[in-house]
Amino acid sequence: MERLAVISSVFNEEEMIHIFFERLAKEREKLGGDLDVRLFFIDNGCVDNSLDLILELRATHNWVNVISLSRNFGYQGALICGLQSVEADGYIVIDADCEDPPEMLPEFVKYWREGYDVIYGLRRHRPESWILRLFRKVFYRFTRMIADADFILDMAEFALITRRVRDAVISTASTHPFVRAEIAYAGFTRKALPYDRQARPAGKTHYNFFSMGRFAIAGILTSSTFPLRVWGYLTPLLAIVGVISGLFLDASSKAFQVLIALEVGCIMIMIMICCLYVARIYKDQIQRPIYVIDERKTCFDTFAK
Repeated sequence: MERLAVISSVFNEEEMIHIFFERLAKEREKLGGDLDVRLFFIDNGCVDNSLDLILELRATHNWVNVISLSRNFGYQGALICGLQSVEADGYIVIDADCEDPPEMLPEFVKYWREGYDVIYGLRRHRPESWILRLFRKVFYRFTRMIADADFILDMAEFALITRRVRDAVISTASTHPFVRAEIAYAGFTRKALPYDRQARPAGKTHYNFFSMGRFAIAGILTSSTFPLRVWGYLTPLLAIVGVISGLFLDASSKAFQVLIALEVGCIMIMIMICCLYVARIYKDQIQRPIYVIDERKTCFDTFAK
């Protein structure tokens, strides 16, 4: 019997736990008895009643499991925890807020059985302001343009991946994981399933514009070295401009002062970008764990062999 692990990171989603579970349970029943499907909640440092509600579900449904982290290690850290902790044949990553519909589970499984290694939700539309939608479109296309390896447009972590893709994803030595980029880097066969993201039925999102900006910067730093390389391309040009301005412009002229200010500004930006990459290198060298599991609150069963 094939084993399918559904991994869902949770941070303060007490209003959504039962809604998500009921919708997922209905889709699980449609898959039949030839597939062992188990749900693994990753408690990412919840401080509300989310963990208690999950434990109540586990008491009455033996296919519900929870891995509790010692604090909030971020969304990507929680996903890596789930992927590393569970041994299965396939893995579905889905958020508990139901913005990515659990009703797509049977369709994911259908294409998995047809032999695809990565089946992912391709976001067409989402209920948010046009400014945020524009920001996302620009981010995905800009990141793909500068990425050192493959980067899949409009893909999030809402996906089903096979065990060999999962093995490639968790093999990264980086302490700054970016799961969707690792999935794209791994390659293998892919199937996109277009869908419209939904509004959450209850609760409120913990994701704001500031969080989105941090996520975008982290994604670019993980996916590309272009922000570093571009200054190697521009340095000769800046040097030529500096020499020409020194030879042909009066040092007291406004044109000379503007050029010097622009060059100093470019140098400051270059130093800032280098500092960001060096900081990430430093953290990778320290090799702190991406996550820490709180064994006292963790309750999960391995799949039957």
